Amino acid sequence: APRSSDCRVSVVSTTDIAGAKPPDDPIPHPRSGRQTTRMNIENRQGCESERENRPADLVKRFHEQFGRETREPTKKELRAAAHILATHGPRKCRFILEFAIQDARRTGFRMRHFGAIISYVDDAIAEWRRANHRQSSNNAARAREKEARLRERYQEWREERIKDLVEQASPTQLGSLRRRAELLVRERYSGEPIGGRDTLVRLAIQSQLASQASLPSFDEWHAAQGSDRQATRAISS
Repeated sequence: APRSSDCRVSVVSTTDIAGAKPPDDPIPHPRSGRQTTRMNIENRQGCESERENRPADLVKRFHEQFGRETREPTKKELRAAAHILATHGPRKCRFILEFAIQDARRTGFRMRHFGAIISYVDDAIAEWRRANHRQSSNNAARAREKEARLRERYQEWREERIKDLVEQASPTQLGSLRRRAELLVRERYSGEPIGGRDTLVRLAIQSQLASQASLPSFDEWHAAQGSDRQATRAISS
């Protein structure tokens, strides 16, 4: 049997082998060609309310923004509000209204009638779509970053478990694992010039130890982490 000094196994991280907020988009002003900073749709989308779901409420909200709280909506304004609500729905309609009001305030344009926001609809919807795309991209990027951090934690946890298994294994067990690992590496890379053979052998030994100990995969480990957090919250409550 090989001497114990020949069977020492160091835990190898997979990184050993691997080692071998955006700027704001300007929105052209619909009339003057001047530019205004994009609206933060993420905040606007959170303003869900029963108010402004009806034409009269939407027109009232419009006039309130210009200090005309007591003004009664005209039939023409109500028809325009009903058309926009029917076409785009309450959520987008509120965004269109806020977009138009913000841009009008920036340019000093004092809108007197609700129908004035119609000229802003196309730009507002375009910005809505851009902002939704940005939000989706940001959410996807955050999800990727979160998974990368979780995988790093899992790798650290796995390496610690394998290190414990190596320390607990006898020289005879390690010798058997090494011979098996060397055979696997030769079979897998038969006829191929490879570098880092010792590293590949150690990784193969780790894989065998992990399999024998039934160490969980990343998905299994992640699911267990979520179960542990739920149990902790249940105990705390």
